[in-house]
Amino acid sequence: MWYMKPVRVTTEVPYPRERVFDFLDVMSNHEPFTNHMLQGWEYSGPDRGIGSKARVTVKAGGRTEKVEIEVIAAERPRSIVEQNLSAGGKRIGTGTYTLDELPDGRTRIA
Repeated sequence: MWYMKPVRVTTEVPYPRERVFDFLDVMSNHEPFTNHMLQGWEYSGPDRGIGSKARVTVKAGGRTEKVEIEVIAAERPRSIVEQNLSAGGKRIGTGTYTLDELPDGRTRIA
């Protein structure tokens, strides 16, 4: 079996952690900052929180593939965990947003 090494991306935003969490907790808010490669968003389940779901088409590397995304854990205002299923459930990934408070009201998102 082939495993991909974890990828970690970090950014800082000029908003308090609670505000950032409340934004990221709403699944449909992910579309504007990922629509360069995740397209055709369809939503199900609750609008926010655990059980919130989206089905998207990934367009990357000249390929397209359907992916199902579901929030499986959340700890306000610290973290949100999503599970991603593709290839008919044969590929499973996990994405975690970790939010850290920074001085002067900013937030680091990792």
